[in-house]
Amino acid sequence: MTKLPFGRYSDGFKPKSKNDKWNECYNAYGEKNYLNAYLAFLEYLKDDELNNVSYTNHQNSISFKIIQGSKILRGEIDLSHQKIIAEVPVAKLERKSIPAMRKLLEFNFNLNYTRFALKDNDIIVLKYDSDLDGGHPSKLYYAFKEAANKADKQDELLTSDFANAISVIDDSHIIHDSEAHKEIKYKYFVKWCNDFLERYPPLEEKGLDYAVGYLLLNLIYKMDFLLGPEGKLMHDLETMNQIYWKGNEMSIRDRHREIINLLKEILNRDKAQITKDFYHSICTFGITKPAHHNDIVNSILSTNPNHEWYKNNGYMDIAIASVEYGLSYCAFHYGLPEITKGWIALMYQILEPDFFVEMGHGEKLYDTSTHTFNIPAIMAKIYQIQTESHHYFPYINLLGAGEIKYTSLLDFLLSYTTAITKLNYERAF
Repeated sequence: MTKLPFGRYSDGFKPKSKNDKWNECYNAYGEKNYLNAYLAFLEYLKDDELNNVSYTNHQNSISFKIIQGSKILRGEIDLSHQKIIAEVPVAKLERKSIPAMRKLLEFNFNLNYTRFALKDNDIIVLKYDSDLDGGHPSKLYYAFKEAANKADKQDELLTSDFANAISVIDDSHIIHDSEAHKEIKYKYFVKWCNDFLERYPPLEEKGLDYAVGYLLLNLIYKMDFLLGPEGKLMHDLETMNQIYWKGNEMSIRDRHREIINLLKEILNRDKAQITKDFYHSICTFGITKPAHHNDIVNSILSTNPNHEWYKNNGYMDIAIASVEYGLSYCAFHYGLPEITKGWIALMYQILEPDFFVEMGHGEKLYDTSTHTFNIPAIMAKIYQIQTESHHYFPYINLLGAGEIKYTSLLDFLLSYTTAITKLNYERAF
């Protein structure tokens, strides 16, 4: 299935050809045929749609380049000297800063395979090195993943926290959204935040804290999925999510207040500070764990029944939000196959039709003024999503999984998500 412009990248659902490369790599390494092993390893990492990995075979060595978001991991596998060396330029140290260096030392204590270091006295890099005997493919995968993901996450956080001492480098490969798309994303970012800030006070006054929670978490997860923020804005959304799940450390209302304060602080930032984080990034490694379909099924089945009380007591928007939450939670916390991201995108295309039309992501599937569905277009979209994934999941047929209802938005979401729980996600290989 063509990769969607929504949601987080996952490398957990590779085609058979890539799994074959992993087996080839594993077997060759066991035979100490290191050249073939590492060539197969790099082919395994390479996503042919994204062109995220490139390498050159020099016979006695392999030089490679791996793209992860705003950063590039470069390195060499030196067969003559039995060494693997890889590093990611993270940022430039414009002037010596004790707080910044202390922060990097703190980061090093939490790293398993890599370390922050200074190169040429002013370039902060994340490094990994090993001999070939210690470069087992399984270990190498996690080492490269740590280096790439940590560098991608920390570059803009470091330059934001230490703006007077550290600057961004080596990010010319990222693809910025068009100014028009940045404007649209900013418009909806502000709109969705303000809609929530207007809606939650009367709910809180009535003691409906879990209703506020549904709206707040859906807001975080929707913005992450649809707007695709990178850098500091993505980190802010992750921070909000972490605050919510602090558990018994804080009351639910105090957690809401802390998140809302951060939300208001973001809204008060200069527009340019927000829109600079709207860009496209090519990835090699996922940042969330791949999910089994049972994880999605459990999320839907555990939350859908919660709509009843809100529906019966006149809170229709919260009833809808409680059903939305089953999929929105999965979109944020799990690495998902493209077909599942397709189901989530379809849900949002119905919940946020104007955003999709303005961004050029398809026609309007639901008319919010007349409360009517574009049923032929929805059916066509469902057919497209499952057909494009049949090479990987050949037994999926949403149209036969249950009757989808178009009598109301709530009825649609309930029947649609229930149909998803009945799908056969057995793989073709």
